[in-house]
Amino acid sequence: MTDLLSRMDFPALFPRVAVGRLTSGIIQPKTLANLDSLGLGPSKRWRVGRSVFYERDSFIEWFASRVKLPESKTIRGGKPVPQSRSAEVLGYLTDGFGVG
Repeated sequence: MTDLLSRMDFPALFPRVAVGRLTSGIIQPKTLANLDSLGLGPSKRWRVGRSVFYERDSFIEWFASRVKLPESKTIRGGKPVPQSRSAEVLGYLTDGFGVG
């Protein structure tokens, strides 16, 4: 996951207000502000006046740690559940979506 995020176009230092745009809406600035206030945000951040800035590598490491990969489903006997045709098509259409 970190490899995928490192290919995204994050500047070396960026403001909290840009987080929504940089993550394609996955994390919103207000959510990040709430997590920061709880001590659960990225470790390296700076406050300049009223603005908060994050370091790219620290943010990517933090963001990757929050991503949970889906578990594959199995049926009795440990066999994988057959994938539906619509799931196949959806996987095909979204493969690499959002990766520049």
